[in-house]
Amino acid sequence: VTDRHREKSFALDPLTGQPLFFVFVDNLRGSSDGTFEHPFRSLAQAQSNSSPGNVIYVFSGDGTTAEMDMGITLQNNQWFIGSGVPLTVNTE
Repeated sequence: VTDRHREKSFALDPLTGQPLFFVFVDNLRGSSDGTFEHPFRSLAQAQSNSSPGNVIYVFSGDGTTAEMDMGITLQNNQWFIGSGVPLTVNTE
């Protein structure tokens, strides 16, 4: 995360004060590791490879429900958000 002054900072969980960890999902360009550059292809992969407190961020992908229609069970304190809505997070 970079702030408006171009200095590195961490996005913090407002409940714990700890840095947020993001898991990305995109059924259009997904590949394997859940990073922004290589998002998971399915919600199932995100569910299996995430931890409590993670942010699961879903891109619009190909606009279909492919790989996104099996549902997801969130763990404690996980956030589930899509690219269609703004996400504002406080930083350090």
